[in-house]
Amino acid sequence: MSQPADNRVPRPRRAPDALEFVIRTAEPGQVVLEVAGEVDMVTAPQLADALAVQLGRDVKVVVVELGRVTFLGSSGLAVLVNAWRSLDPGKTLLIVAPTRAAYRAFALTGLADQLPLHRKLDEALASL
Repeated sequence: MSQPADNRVPRPRRAPDALEFVIRTAEPGQVVLEVAGEVDMVTAPQLADALAVQLGRDVKVVVVELGRVTFLGSSGLAVLVNAWRSLDPGKTLLIVAPTRAAYRAFALTGLADQLPLHRKLDEALASL
């Protein structure tokens, strides 16, 4: 006797070495870059490129939202620190790390006290 066919369609999977980005406008002049995936030495250049594009836009505020990041390595931290240090005058970079996976890297390295880091998106936007 044959087994019934499985009619479920497999969900498309993100390549293990690719990040996902969602870009949305919070307010005029403010953009939120939502990041999903593992930010490590392989994917950090993707984050750097996406961040450079958003910082190059005619906006005053770029918020990097890390709520769907499952791992944040030192390469990803370096991208965020370098972007923050090299901001053009009149631009603001805010970082939102609501999950343990995202926040822990900042806390362990001492960057939580040095960068404009927030635990919630609404708190980050309210800080402006």
